[in-house]
Amino acid sequence: MPLVKSATKSAFRKNIAAEIKSGRPQKQAAAIAYSVQRAAKGKPKAGGDMKYTQPMPAPKPKTGGMKRTMPMPAPKPKMGRANMMGRTMMKKGF
Repeated sequence: MPLVKSATKSAFRKNIAAEIKSGRPQKQAAAIAYSVQRAAKGKPKAGGDMKYTQPMPAPKPKTGGMKRTMPMPAPKPKMGRANMMGRTMMKKGF
């Protein structure tokens, strides 16, 4: 039996009864009936089908912020195992 595509309460009840009669669980029948009712009202689907009512604003142009006149100093190398091994070998004369 096809579902009634209307937003009324009676159509909603008939759709639930028809889905339960066809063997669907009650919660699933209610979800299907709500979906049919929402489509009959003309509302967008839940979960992201909303359309923008206003256009998105254009991005602002970037202004030239702070300019550096001097380059940043290079970071100092951290003392790790590799650096220490090289130094000990040089000191011992290998």
